[in-house]
Amino acid sequence: ADAPALPAGTAADPAPSEAAPQPLRTRGRPRKILMDPPGPSASDAGAAAGETDPPALSFDFVDPRDVQVLLGDMVRGGTGTILPEGLHTLPEQDRQRLKAELPPIFIPSKGRSGYLYGTVQLFLLTGIPFTIVVEPQEAEAYTAWLEGRENCRVAILPKNDQGVSFARNYILEQLVTPEVDWFWIMDDDVNTFREKDPDSDRTNLICPWIMFNTINPACRLSNKVALIGLEYDQFAWSSPEHSDWSTNSYTNVCLLMSNKVLRELGIRYRGRVREDYDLSLQFITKGYKSQRSRKVSFRAPAMGTNKGGMKPYYDTQEAEIIANNKRFVDEWYPLCEEQLKGKDQRPDIRVKWQQMDKLLPLYHFYKTQTKISAMFSRKPKPCPQVGAGGFPEAPAKTPEATEATQATEGVDLAEAVVVMVE
Repeated sequence: ADAPALPAGTAADPAPSEAAPQPLRTRGRPRKILMDPPGPSASDAGAAAGETDPPALSFDFVDPRDVQVLLGDMVRGGTGTILPEGLHTLPEQDRQRLKAELPPIFIPSKGRSGYLYGTVQLFLLTGIPFTIVVEPQEAEAYTAWLEGRENCRVAILPKNDQGVSFARNYILEQLVTPEVDWFWIMDDDVNTFREKDPDSDRTNLICPWIMFNTINPACRLSNKVALIGLEYDQFAWSSPEHSDWSTNSYTNVCLLMSNKVLRELGIRYRGRVREDYDLSLQFITKGYKSQRSRKVSFRAPAMGTNKGGMKPYYDTQEAEIIANNKRFVDEWYPLCEEQLKGKDQRPDIRVKWQQMDKLLPLYHFYKTQTKISAMFSRKPKPCPQVGAGGFPEAPAKTPEATEATQATEGVDLAEAVVVMVE
């Protein structure tokens, strides 16, 4: 197929220019994907005729380097999803209100400094405040990348190469303060957020501000809701129409958590297992609920397919992954089982989310029985076997034992016990 045409003024291999690029403003309707060259557009004609669109997202406050680099690279790559024409957002007044109410956002990141197609770049472009959490060995690279940018700060972990659970637990224990009610933890490779189209079997691109405006009120759905997530975009188009929320199901990648419940129950990420699944099950089995939006979704690369993050681990540690999967199933039986997934038949876990309500009583019964069995699992010492000649004779007393027996003759045993206790 022919490569998509570049916008006017964008060279195939742009040469360095001393003049700073001018900020760009998106225009048009949300169904279009790539930006049109500057000039009159269909939306301008509609405005002249009295038609009004939702406010288009302005990039006036964004570093122009981001716009130019993203625009050139994404058009050349044929994707064109981060900077569509007509990426509508909330009015400025609503954005400022939402920004003041927005729960803290934390993004653990590894090996992706300067990454142009992930969560960090998306939030930089749209002015979403966040904290990126990185390892000491990459602190300099991330700091140089984000230096001078507004609405972001860099937090540095105390150790390198400890895995994603270590990074997330550091967020829970060190970065989230006790007075915070709710907070977000997001993966660093989310490309876009989308919303289900009520009139078709597709999803439409939405600005992150609209995503937060839709999801954050879910904190007030119930005092038993402690974990909130988004749908994978590949499943969102076919989700049922009867409800915008799925209860006690998987929540991955973009998680909004109750800090109060986390601290109350002492819930933490545990080892290199399916961390998000394990976290969800900890909440659910302790009587709280998870909610996943069927209306709002995210797009991200498949696990282990893009550079950075945990890819080196997935590529080289299959034996450890299988062992961790087994530990996961042992912990959460009968709520889950091992399986082989995808064309490459990689080892994975299947949690029986759709049967969760039926299986939870069985899980608690099984855990109770396991604890009772453990209490009585000590084998008693074997009794002497009775042979043909009756019980075996008692061993002969030693002189020391005989002397001790004589010393206790005539002693009140009750008084002796009292003396021993004292």
